[in-house]
Amino acid sequence: HQTLQASIDWDWRLLDEEERNFLTKVSVFAGGWTLESAQSVCEGDILRLTSALAKKSLIMVDQQTGHETRYHFHEIVREYAHKKLLEAQQETAIRGRHLEYFLQLSQQADSGLRGPSDVDWMEHLNDECYNMRAALRWAQKENTEAGLYLAGSLRQYWESLNLSEGIQWLETFLSK
Repeated sequence: HQTLQASIDWDWRLLDEEERNFLTKVSVFAGGWTLESAQSVCEGDILRLTSALAKKSLIMVDQQTGHETRYHFHEIVREYAHKKLLEAQQETAIRGRHLEYFLQLSQQADSGLRGPSDVDWMEHLNDECYNMRAALRWAQKENTEAGLYLAGSLRQYWESLNLSEGIQWLETFLSK
């Protein structure tokens, strides 16, 4: 464990400030992210930063035919970067941006799930289910109204995926 920690510390020191900032901010994503979602919580040239960190093997790239490219960490790297985010006292602001992005996405999905691209939207929401849950958990702590809206906007998704989870989220926010 100490050897692994020393290795990550070494890698961290080799990053420039912009790469460190980016890495800490994308640590709020659960289950991965897209360039678009990273742009919503981070500043700078997201494509360049993502590419640089992927070349350094700190970010992994998941490219599947017919799907938007997604990026993710090894969990130990995500935990390390998240610890740095907490130390910088930026979690509230970054999680707020993350929540706002997923609120907007849920609004688009709400109408998209009722149209001809419903299957595509369902796949997109499946890719983002961990992020949706992370946004809901944050809303539970910080923004009940946003959480209620997010949970409600995903009604059709919950009906297809797990109705009891959707009901549980709605009850959580309604009881506050």
